[in-house]
Amino acid sequence: MIAKLSWFGDVLIVNLEGSLDFETVSQFQKKAHRHFSQNKVIFSLKNLRFVGSTGVKNFVTVLAELSEKNPYGLGIAEARSEFEMLLNPYAGHSLVIFKSLDMAKRFFSLGHLEFEESIEPKVITKTEKETL
Repeated sequence: MIAKLSWFGDVLIVNLEGSLDFETVSQFQKKAHRHFSQNKVIFSLKNLRFVGSTGVKNFVTVLAELSEKNPYGLGIAEARSEFEMLLNPYAGHSLVIFKSLDMAKRFFSLGHLEFEESIEPKVITKTEKETL
């Protein structure tokens, strides 16, 4: 497994590529907690595949733990259906799954704005616009 890192503003994009197995998950776990626990992070799983089930559950557990420790939560983008199925039980406030990387980037760059139907949108007056 290879991790290619890039920045989108203050959001770290981690593109994971290659094969996932028990050995690569162990290496990933050590590095992930050290490097990805204090930034806004999106993991793109588009090019990640696994051979058999070895390591997959451990990988999902690492992502779930990391999402709980990271103050910004964690974004997962472009996950294949087999990963998405395993990640769904952990999805929530701290682990958010996105179909596209662009949607994840927008979500994290907006600062985790939550849109709820029950909240009326606030109208910004001309005076408030001038102070922004």
